[in-house]
Order: sequence, then C-alpha cells, then structure tokens
Amino acid sequence: MNGTVGPVMAPRGHLFPLLAFTRVDDRITETDIIAPARLATLDLAVLDA
Repeated sequence: MNGTVGPVMAPRGHLFPLLAFTRVDDRITETDIIAPARLATLDLAVLDA
C-alpha cells in the first residue's frame, strides 16, 4: 500500500478486506480497513516465490 509491498488474501480469487497500519515512532497510530471492492480497483500483482 502507498507504494510498498503488502499482503493481500484472495483464496479462490475472492479478495478479503485488508488492514493497513500507520506507524509513528514504532507505535501504530492509525488502522484502516480497505474493502474488497476498493482493492479490486487497484493494480495488484502476484510476486513469484
């Protein structure tokens, strides 16, 4: 998210909601839940192992 690599779960092609955390000074200061409908509009790619 925001230009970084992050995990997205999509078993059998169905996206799960994504939790995005904002950290400041090693503390989580914000949590966002990103709905599958919003994730479907993003440019997602599967990375090779």
